[in-house]
Amino acid sequence: MIKWVMPSYETAAPGEAEALDVLSEALGGGSSSLLYRELVAGRKLAVAAGAYYNGSARDHGSFVVYAAPREGVSLETLKAAVDEVLASATEGAIDAAEVERARRRLEASTIYAQDSQATLARIFGTALVLDGTIEEVQTWPERIARVNAAAVTAAARGLEIDTSVTGYLRMPADIRG
Repeated sequence: MIKWVMPSYETAAPGEAEALDVLSEALGGGSSSLLYRELVAGRKLAVAAGAYYNGSARDHGSFVVYAAPREGVSLETLKAAVDEVLASATEGAIDAAEVERARRRLEASTIYAQDSQATLARIFGTALVLDGTIEEVQTWPERIARVNAAAVTAAARGLEIDTSVTGYLRMPADIRG
């Protein structure tokens, strides 16, 4: 797992948090994401890979990239491959078509969230506790729709390795069985 401290929706410049949301979806939002395609389906180095952005905070938010290695793949080998994918994202690997797919997935998740009263209550409650407004929650899909590939590439450039923390979970052999 690699983690960065990033601006939250509360502290980000206009459009920055939305770009981080789209970046997290494009990088790690399921089996069609860049990390999954490269590390799980393509190179077969990982059994899982993803990313998420937590912008729901009063002060700083966080951006996380994670991957779990296949048997026989070292954490260091997988980390090097993750770094390669992240570098490609800063060089424009997430193009306009990739951004559009990520925005559509975010839009779909927003629509599906409306099926659950508990989820809606959590979304609105979190926003209001953090001094957000109902209007901000309601206009989030419109703001996401305005994110372009240049904004996502700029957000990816904020994922500098020297400003991150990397954690490795190693299981002792006697636990693995």
